[in-house]
Amino acid sequence: MKILVTGGQGFVGSAIAKKLIELGHEVETLSRDFHCKNKCDIKHHQIDLSKNIQDQDIFNGVKCVFHVAAKAGIDGSFKEYYTANFLATQNLLKVSKEKGVQYFIYTSSPSVVFSGKPIINGKEDMP
Repeated sequence: MKILVTGGQGFVGSAIAKKLIELGHEVETLSRDFHCKNKCDIKHHQIDLSKNIQDQDIFNGVKCVFHVAAKAGIDGSFKEYYTANFLATQNLLKVSKEKGVQYFIYTSSPSVVFSGKPIINGKEDMP
């Protein structure tokens, strides 16, 4: 299966991409930046998902998207989080739907429930 992994240059995204390749899938990664200067064995596309996605050919034949890219942490403005997390996801969902992607797997981070205190026994219903 052809799979795209957003945030594929990051810690979680790169681990997912490598495991998917081990399982026999055709994997390509997307991210805003390209850190891997000629050391990557995975095809990578540098793209800012928060902007209108111009090169939709990247999605041709893709059956699954793992959306791992996000602005995590607690530093930054609302606009930075909104742009990187909401607008990017919205754009990615739109193109995925238009291109017939069958599976869309979204990951998040503990930052979505951060209150300034450690999370102990956190659950899905946390505010």
